[in-house]
Formats: sequence, C-alpha cells, structure tokens
Amino acid sequence: MLQELEKRLLKAWKTLSNFKLRQHMIYLVFAILIGVLMNGGAWYLIFIFLVYLRRFPKTYWIYFLIFLISFSYYHTLEHQTKLHTNASLEPSEALVVKIKKQSREKQTAILEIGSERIYWTTSSVEPKLMPGDIVLVNGELNVPMAATVPNGFDFKQYLSHQKVYLTLYTNEFELIGHQFTIRQWQYELAQQIEMNFPPLTGAYMKAWLLGMTDDLEEEIQTLYSELGIIHLFAISGLHVGLLSFLLRFVLKRLGVIEELSQLIVIVALVLFMVISGGSPSIVRASGMSILLMINKRLRLNLSSLDVFSILFLVNVCLNPRQIYQLGFIYSYWMTFILICFQPTFQKLGTKSLFFFLPFIAQCASAPIQLYFYDEINVLSYLVNLWVIPLVSLCLLPLLILTILIPFIAPLTNHLLMLFESVIVGSASLFTWNWIVGEFSLNLLLGLLLLFLGNGYVFEKKRCFSNYAISIILVIFLLESHRFFVSESQFTMLDVGQGDSVIIQSSYRRCSVVVDTGGTYQFTGKPKPIFSTTLEPFLKGEGIRTIDYLILTHGDFDHVGEAVSLLQTFEVKEVLTNGQPLNELMKEIEEVAKEVGTIFRQVKQEEVLTCGNQILTFLQSNQIKSDENAASLVFTLEMDGFSALLTGDMGVSEEAEILSRYQLNQLTVYKAAHHGSKTSNSNSFLRRLSPMITLVSSGRKNRYGHPSVELIENLKQLEIPLLNTQYDGSIQFKIRRDRLSIQSFPPYVYNVQ
Repeated sequence: MLQELEKRLLKAWKTLSNFKLRQHMIYLVFAILIGVLMNGGAWYLIFIFLVYLRRFPKTYWIYFLIFLISFSYYHTLEHQTKLHTNASLEPSEALVVKIKKQSREKQTAILEIGSERIYWTTSSVEPKLMPGDIVLVNGELNVPMAATVPNGFDFKQYLSHQKVYLTLYTNEFELIGHQFTIRQWQYELAQQIEMNFPPLTGAYMKAWLLGMTDDLEEEIQTLYSELGIIHLFAISGLHVGLLSFLLRFVLKRLGVIEELSQLIVIVALVLFMVISGGSPSIVRASGMSILLMINKRLRLNLSSLDVFSILFLVNVCLNPRQIYQLGFIYSYWMTFILICFQPTFQKLGTKSLFFFLPFIAQCASAPIQLYFYDEINVLSYLVNLWVIPLVSLCLLPLLILTILIPFIAPLTNHLLMLFESVIVGSASLFTWNWIVGEFSLNLLLGLLLLFLGNGYVFEKKRCFSNYAISIILVIFLLESHRFFVSESQFTMLDVGQGDSVIIQSSYRRCSVVVDTGGTYQFTGKPKPIFSTTLEPFLKGEGIRTIDYLILTHGDFDHVGEAVSLLQTFEVKEVLTNGQPLNELMKEIEEVAKEVGTIFRQVKQEEVLTCGNQILTFLQSNQIKSDENAASLVFTLEMDGFSALLTGDMGVSEEAEILSRYQLNQLTVYKAAHHGSKTSNSNSFLRRLSPMITLVSSGRKNRYGHPSVELIENLKQLEIPLLNTQYDGSIQFKIRRDRLSIQSFPPYVYNVQ
C-alpha cells in the first residue's frame, strides 16, 4: 500500500516538474510578498521585481499573475470594512472556537454564533472552558476600538486579522453542552498535567510542550521578554527536532523498519501540531520536517528552499490573514535566513558555529523586533549563548523524561526553580535596551536587504569586517532617523479618566511629561495603564530621557504611573507643587532618589527654558488643604505655539490667576479638572479665548466629565472642543508657522 502511494506521488511530481517550478518556487513567494508590501506603501518593489524577472522569460507571466492576484487580494483585505454597530445580544448559544487566555481573574475566548466570530471576555473563571464547549451567553456586543494612543496596540486591527469584528463582556455564562473538536486535545492534556505534576513543572510542561503560557507568572514572562529569550516559548524547530530524534531512536531500538518508522514520525508530528495549538511556528517546523522526509523517501530532488516555499504557499492559501501575524513573520523569515546561510554553517567548525549561529539569528531578527517594538535588548545575544543550549539539551529533555518517569518531578521542579532564579539574577546584568522609535516599512526593508547582502559577501570572503561596518551603518541610520525630527509636538494622551501631556522639542532637544495618568479602582488594586499608554508612546517617539516630569498634584489619576515611568526611563528632574506629600507622592520621591532623579518643588513665577520650550509657572505656593486647589499651573510657549495647563484647579484659582497675569491669544487651553463644572468658568474662558480647548476624560465616566456647563460655555464663545473620550489622543505638530492637529483614531486638518 505504501509503495503504491509512493508511485502515485512520484508520478504526480514528475508531471508537475515539467512546468519547471522546482528551484523557482521561491519567486512565487516573493511575488506574494511584494503584493503585500506594496499595500504597505513600498511601490518601488514592483520595478525591482519586473527587472529581476527578465531572467525567467518563460515563467514571467506566472510570477506577474501571482503578484497581481496577491496585490489585489491583500488590497481588498486591508480596505475591507465589515459594518457592525453596538447591539444587545439576547441569550444565545455560542461555540467556543479558541481559548485566548485563562487566568485567575478572567477567561477570554473566540466564540462563534452563526457565522459571526466574537471576542469574548468573562470574569467567571469557573467552569474552565475548552474548545468545543457550547455556552449560553448574553450581553452587550461592542465594536472593538482602534488604537487611541500613537504607537499603541491596535486591538481592532489585531481582531480583524482573525476575522473578528465584535467583542462581548459578560460576568456569568452557562455551560450547556460540548461538541468534539481536535483543539480540545490540547486542553485535556493540560488538565492531566495539572493533576499529576507540581505547579511549576506543570507550567513549563504546558508552555514548552503544548504552547500554553497562562500558568507562568507574568513577572517571569516579562523578564524573558526583556532578556530577549521569549522565543523559547514559541514551539518550533527545536521541539520538532527533539521529538523526531526521540521517536526515531525508540523505534530503531524496537526494530521497526525504516518505512514504517517514517510514517509513525509523520503521524506523530501531525498530532503534535494539533495538541500544541497549531501556531505558525509549529506548523512551519512540523510541515518542513514532514515534507523533507517525503522528499528524501520519494527522491523528489527538492531543495530546502523549495520545501520552505511549498509550505509558505500552502499556509498562505489556507489562511491568508496569518501573513500579518508577528509569529508567522518571525518564523518564516528566520527559517529563510537559516536556509540561505546553510552553506556557510557547513563550512564552520562546531566552536565557531556555537557563536556564529546565535549572532546571525540576532542580526536577522533585530530589524523586525525594532520595527514592531521600537526597542531591542542589545545584550540578548549573550543570554541566548547559554540559555538556548541549557533549555534544548537539559531542561526540555528533562521535562519529557519527567512525563515518562513521574517520580522525578520533585527534582525537575527544583531545577526549574533554580533556572528561574538565574533568569531573575541575569535580568539586572544583561538588560540594556536600545530605543530607536518608530520607523518606516521602507527602512525596515532596507535593513533586511543589507543583512542579506552581508550574508552574500561573507559567503564569498569569509570576513567579519563587513558585519562590523554594517552594524555601525545601521546604528547611524536609526540614530539619525530618531534625532532628525524637525517638528515640535504637544500631545495629550488618552489615559482614560486621568491626565497626561507630553511636550517634545524638535531635534530631541527637550522632552517634558506633565502627569502620567492612572486608573483609580474603587474596589481592588488599581489597574496599571503605563504599558498601554505612556510607555509605547514614548518608545515609539524614540524618547530615552525625560528632562522634566511635572506632577501637577498628588491625585492618583494624575501621578498613578509615575513610579513605572521613573523605573523605565531616565528622568532628570521631578517637579512638584511643594504641598505635604501623600503616601503615593512619598513613594514617588523614594523611587526618584533610588534612580538618581532630582525631586524638587517648583516656585511661583519660576521660568524654565528647555530646548525651544519656555515654561512659566503661575500657581501660588501657599499650603492648601485641597489637593486640587494646589495644582501646578503653567504656560508653555514653543515656536509660536502657546498653551495653558491647569491640573485640577478650581474657579477661585482661576480668578487669582486672572488678577495677576495677562493671559490671551492662547493656542490651546487644557481644561481644568477634566472639564468639571467646578472649574472653567465663563469669565475665565472668555478672557483666555483659546483657539482650541482640550479635555482629558474617560469614556462613560461616572463624574459626567466634561460638564454640560463647559460645553455650553464653549459653544457660546465659539471655541472648538476636542475630548479624549471621543477623539482619543490629540497631537499638535508645530513647524515654523504651520500647525497640524491629529486625533487617534486619525482625523487631520490644518489650522491656517
């Protein structure tokens, strides 16, 4: 039976070979990728592609046709809009298609109701769900929001790439049935691991063998990410190679013939793809192993590049949207690089390869990591040198052995605890993040082509000097791109019911942060927002050093993320109002001293000049019982742009300022106290007469901010209002006498 199958496959392949696609399949991949990249703005690639295809006149039309199809399809996909509106969902049966995350606080999953896929979040952690469960749910269906913070995570785009266009949140649900799906095997195995092994051992078994990282502590996952070794939890060629080796070894010892052994390994790899979640990396690794075995068995004379291309084309045809997934991009790019460098690797000795292989992997992945995350740990190469061998040669085989011999689980648990301790200790020694900021797709492509060119030169000359020169060139390009910003910026971030403003001078001369935001919870611990607001914005802007952190007053919604900011970025000075410190402000002062930041009071009428910014402080320094009344108030002047920032001051402070200072001709007035009726009097607004008023307030906030009174006063005075609640973050870009305003979601217009 196997021999008959072999003959038919071989005959089909010989027929296909007549079309001369072998060795040319990679150009089909390039045709698809160029179609995708052109949708991202890289139009010049079509000219390069057409010139290069002149080498293959007979197959020219095939590649060009594939390119046109790819471009048209992905152009349609990118601009596809599926109209949805918020609506109430009556009690409905829903199928759990995929579990996204399970923690002690909540469960998230993809539900299917009819033909609609919904991203579902529930605060009920029991019963624990698995794919195939049928649940009865009801609630409010919502359209997911796009990114409201520049450089922030775009949740709407993330879901749309999975064909999900609605979200649902419920406190409770009812489990009413189950429908078999092969995805449930992964969760059934996870349950067996939980019942039979210690928590830490079970957590790593699920992470490294099943691709489930929910049980690992968030702090330790953060450390893995900071050290640049989070890729250890992406099941890939390492796991597939180890599984194949162990199976072949056991089958050979049992005397199983080679043909049957290969069939068993192929079936095992298919099952492994299923039970490990079917991520792009595991599908790619298992698929390539299976195709290479078939290639060897049937003598199809396929190169590694052909096998890579076939797998890429099949995956993209089955699920075109996965080409946008970062895991897919990383997996296929790194595989392509390893194939291209294979001749070089074969010429190197074992010792040289030990150092060269991680170096190539680091250089190849760095541009992509910088493009998506705006920063990279430059010391991660040193960590990978010892962590990868330790995991692949010791810990991973030990976990597999523990499954076979459960009584050694306590020993495994102790070794994993020791491993985590080493990781924690390494974090302080091997973390040096290089922040470069957001850059264009064209620059990314240039960096990738530069890397490939280096590989070609090294293959010919075997000289490392070209890599050194290229690294210096890359650093120069990215630093120049980060530094040469000719516009000054004033950005009010969308931090919910809080305040945060970032002021940047052109050419990185000065960066000022005014308040940090903070989400106050009336019950339970405050929910941190730093990693979704200030951090991605500052890193995306390429900001490494903050000259001044101005804390207008000690309320949590204004300074709640100051500690995180001080621990993540270099801050030269923290400026406060000089009032008695509450517990939160005392903690901020203590952290500031620990990191070497000046913590001081700013005086009334003190003037700070920083770059092209002039900040003049207007508030009284009298000790006040009301924290809001003691808010720092200051004006900003920058290249013809002017603004008044007011913290949470009230009407009495407004009157005091009007009596002491002449304030008019303002470009921007940031409304006091989130637009409260206890501030922003009609007389104050009339005197200021700003071009635009800004309000920072949370969506559906319980305080009714901004107040009806403020909105009516602004209408009466014909002063435009922009509100983070509806407009997201609001950014002013100032260049000479030209001012542009952008809100997120995007809305751009020019002020003449």
